[in-house]
Amino acid sequence: MNEKSAKSKTANTFLVVGKIVLFLVLYIVASVFMQAMGLLAMQVPFTDQDAMQSLSTGQNLVIMGLTVIGVFLVVWIFRKAIDKKSIKSLGFSFQNGPRSLLYGLLFAVVIIGGGTLLLYATGHISLQQAGSGTESLGLSFLLFILVALNEEVVMRGYVLNTLMGAMNKFLALVISAVLFAAAHSLNPNVSFLGLTNIFLAGILLGASYIYTRNLWFPISLHLFWNFIQGPVIGYEVSGSASNGIFKVVDTGNQLINGGSFGFEGSLICTMLIIPAIVLVVWHQQRRTTPEAAVVVNEEGNE
Repeated sequence: MNEKSAKSKTANTFLVVGKIVLFLVLYIVASVFMQAMGLLAMQVPFTDQDAMQSLSTGQNLVIMGLTVIGVFLVVWIFRKAIDKKSIKSLGFSFQNGPRSLLYGLLFAVVIIGGGTLLLYATGHISLQQAGSGTESLGLSFLLFILVALNEEVVMRGYVLNTLMGAMNKFLALVISAVLFAAAHSLNPNVSFLGLTNIFLAGILLGASYIYTRNLWFPISLHLFWNFIQGPVIGYEVSGSASNGIFKVVDTGNQLINGGSFGFEGSLICTMLIIPAIVLVVWHQQRRTTPEAAVVVNEEGNE
């Protein structure tokens, strides 16, 4: 690479980073504005922290719906007006969509479900039946669909996608995961281990995307990760309380079970998420080798 080419690449990297900073600032502004409109419509005072923390699932669903509208507007403006690309190119191709959705569900079940069984079997948690109703479960599922769409379109679909156009894909993955963890740094009951695990979750969520440029796996994993944690098992979700079918009671070492931050603050989560990352990267590397490509072409698959 000659000096002129190197300078051009450096300048392009700075432009990309600047664009992402501007995008994230407008994303935050749009999110705060739409949430404020939702609270205003429901006559919830902005200064009443107790009232905002005790919103019903239905109220949170309305606020998140408005937030997603605002965020998607920002994404649309950047994608169409600045990048000159389609929204679909963020990763909404339906090729292998159903299989990717299934894999996301399976990963969430194995990590969250398997981790819970380990914690329960070793006496670090107990489970009490809480009896969340079917209606509440349905609203929670819709809420977490919106949460997953919101965060995955922003962090993987736009931020990671854009970074990959200016640098090595693995460096882009790490930066996007750092930003993902930083976005959760003000969550209730946050801990260093919790932020570490959220960083690792960002790596896991983006590990398939850097190979496939497809959002269905991270959206599915994010959705079922949150849904199984909170509305089903009854953990705090990233530090936020959630009403579930069961209620998790911490009975052991909080470093092991995550304490008030929930499963994401536990060493068990760390121990399960790292091999999950290795598995996803190994699988995607294997699919993209020349030998695998020959096999795929001979079988007539994608």
